[in-house]
Amino acid sequence: MATLNSYMSKNKLTFTKMEALTGINFRVLHRYSMGDTLPSLINAHKIYMATKGQIKLQDWFSPEYLKEIKEKKMNKAPLND
Repeated sequence: MATLNSYMSKNKLTFTKMEALTGINFRVLHRYSMGDTLPSLINAHKIYMATKGQIKLQDWFSPEYLKEIKEKKMNKAPLND
């Protein structure tokens, strides 16, 4: 499974360059890469097309990726005093 971060790193792409390829605002792409939000099906398809199928639509919703996002969010949670 390819992730947005791994694809961009492998291909030496910045968020601005990825924005040019997908038509998705670079800030939104950053939120996807951080696991803050998941793309809509339309944006997942745009990423699929821009990556020539290397990031598949189902990659965004795979159990492994969703688990990774959940773990990231748990690590970001503010501590209660």
